[in-house]
Amino acid sequence: MLFQEEFEGFTIKDFRKICSITRAKLRTYLLQRGVYVATYSNRYPLYKVLYNVLIEEEPHKWIDKEITGALKEVSPIIIVAL
Repeated sequence: MLFQEEFEGFTIKDFRKICSITRAKLRTYLLQRGVYVATYSNRYPLYKVLYNVLIEEEPHKWIDKEITGALKEVSPIIIVAL
């Protein structure tokens, strides 16, 4: 995954240092390209969500509910198959 290559070596602290607007834009960018990025909250902040995407070994297998939710957030999603 290109995201993992580009951000190789990033730590959770590095993601936390990124401006919150930039983190949100990164999440949107990844979702638009078919990368599953979980919903974030105060209990599960976006910097942790992005870090978990970075360290996952296998791409997330989307379920219908997740696809529907992502399409409500960002459209179109640019991907051949989810």
